[in-house]
Amino acid sequence: MALSRQNLRLSLTLLVLVLVLVIVIVIGPVVLSMGPVISILFWLSSAYCYTQAATDGLVKVSYSPVEATLDITPKTRAVLRDGDLLVHWPAADGNVQLRDESGAVLLDIAPSSVVATVHKRLWWNWLLEHPAGYLDDQSPVDGIEIEMPRKTILNGVPA
Repeated sequence: MALSRQNLRLSLTLLVLVLVLVIVIVIGPVVLSMGPVISILFWLSSAYCYTQAATDGLVKVSYSPVEATLDITPKTRAVLRDGDLLVHWPAADGNVQLRDESGAVLLDIAPSSVVATVHKRLWWNWLLEHPAGYLDDQSPVDGIEIEMPRKTILNGVPA
């Protein structure tokens, strides 16, 4: 009986030692190497997923919360159709500004812009900066989404 107890104790000790070695040698480096890979994936998705909208083409703009008021400058670039806010994409000589009800500029859309989402700064944004910046924390709008045309790299494969 004492021999079996000693054998069991030794077996469990070796099992714990092997598990610790597996965690330290295998899982530790995998977790450490995931950070750069995830950062590169986020960067690729924000830099290469969308293409520039056609000049003077209509692009849908949505924002949250929907109770907030969003103003477009110049007003001639905005169209309200079937409850959707559509913006004529700016030509090379001008920008379109999205403003809140107090007149503060939330987003300045340049003709070469390919950013589809702008939001308030979140905790994970210290890893990778958003190319269009962030909304102010005191802004009544939490996020702005622009339906940009998506790039197709391979047909049948999501971008």
